[in-house]
Amino acid sequence: AKIATWPVVERYGLYWACIGTPATDGPPRWHEADELGWRTQVDFFEAWDTAALRIIDNNIDQAHPAFVHQKTFGDPTKPWVPTYEIERTARGFKARIAHEVPGVGPQMGIVDESIRFERTTEVELLSPVQTRILLSYDGIAPDYCFYGSATPIEDGRSMYVRISALMADHASS
Repeated sequence: AKIATWPVVERYGLYWACIGTPATDGPPRWHEADELGWRTQVDFFEAWDTAALRIIDNNIDQAHPAFVHQKTFGDPTKPWVPTYEIERTARGFKARIAHEVPGVGPQMGIVDESIRFERTTEVELLSPVQTRILLSYDGIAPDYCFYGSATPIEDGRSMYVRISALMADHASS
């Protein structure tokens, strides 16, 4: 009997497989997890009824939070996105956007929800179906990063995994 085998690599709490001949040794490296040692967790791994490229477009779209994330940090009264530059990286493209955000205090244990925080959002397109989003608070709160990977299943249906990394003391986790 012959059984077909495929390359598999364990990374970020998951096993990543390639059906075919892989161009790389697995998913793009994740600086916060690989070099900085931030603790990671799989947020979700689920099928979505949308195309993989739409998921990635949503991840890099900086205009949608004002409307879609109103219950956390979105503010529809301030829908504009500050001007930012896009830079080419070895893997894709990256942009850094500095802005003021409301509603993140409770997520950091701060009761006063009216406090606004300065945040830099670093959005990186790692491949056509993978993104890295870093939310930095300049030391007033732990930085947070998430890595998204969307795999097409068929037209209009994809498997999406999002993994988060938090800059925190491992002893307190």
